[in-house]
Amino acid sequence: MTPENTNHAQPVSLPRVLLGGLLAGAMIDSIQYLSDALLYPHKWEAVSSLLSSSTVSSTTAPAFEISPRLILFVLQGVGLIAGVLAVRFGCNLARSRKAYLLLAATGAWTLTFGFVSAILVWLLKGAANPVGASTASAAALSIAAILAFAIFAWIGVLAGAAFGCWIYRESEIASGQVANA
Repeated sequence: MTPENTNHAQPVSLPRVLLGGLLAGAMIDSIQYLSDALLYPHKWEAVSSLLSSSTVSSTTAPAFEISPRLILFVLQGVGLIAGVLAVRFGCNLARSRKAYLLLAATGAWTLTFGFVSAILVWLLKGAANPVGASTASAAALSIAAILAFAIFAWIGVLAGAAFGCWIYRESEIASGQVANA
């Protein structure tokens, strides 16, 4: 690699980043859905009951209910954001010829699912003796469940980053913006 090749790099195309990122996010969401459905089908009900019991007293009505569907909807958004971030990071790191896929996936995971995992650990720490939560819901949200969530999310982000960066690269080649395809 010569220094002349790095000076003529094309700018990153936002539409291609969004296309690759949204497809990567869809892959991340499908892997996360499968891992949730197969390993811990009642995990989000437990999180929902812990959130409801810790934020709402018995005398006040909640402004909105934190349901498992709402949690899964938010996690799907997190997966899409992780996909876009992974492709964006992958585009930047690929230009410097580093091991971009692993770094892009880890960076995107840290900013998205790593943050969600930290919130889950914080909830578990605060749920040692929650006010209306059952012990079954507190047991369903264990460190092992959070660790499995984090590992499967990282695997999903890695697979999504590989797919999204491949889509980005293929659309770059198809549009004729790469001289040495």
